[in-house]
Amino acid sequence: MKRCGELLREFNAQGNNQHSIATHEMLSQREAAKEAGMSEYQELQSIRIANVSDELFDSLVESDAPPTLTQLAELGKKNNGVIPLKNEKAFAPAIHFRALAFRVSQPICKAAVIK
Repeated sequence: MKRCGELLREFNAQGNNQHSIATHEMLSQREAAKEAGMSEYQELQSIRIANVSDELFDSLVESDAPPTLTQLAELGKKNNGVIPLKNEKAFAPAIHFRALAFRVSQPICKAAVIK
């Protein structure tokens, strides 16, 4: 599954994949996975497993209790820096606080650069 995800990452439908032929249309990851007979779930799972570092992947797979594919895929999820909200009512005040902290820090940062 890891190798499958690594191969799928090479397809981006922009002509930058090594598997394209001039007379063949450029394939997206989804199209390449579909042509390989994979479901969308299998595509996502294989890409997530490919995101797991080689060192971590090898140590987990070779352990006494190897993880399931689902557990490996969970480790390879990219959260893009988004933290799930536990309390949606606290979201707006938190954003306002962050903006205020940013505005207050700007003069301090500029003063430190000038010195």
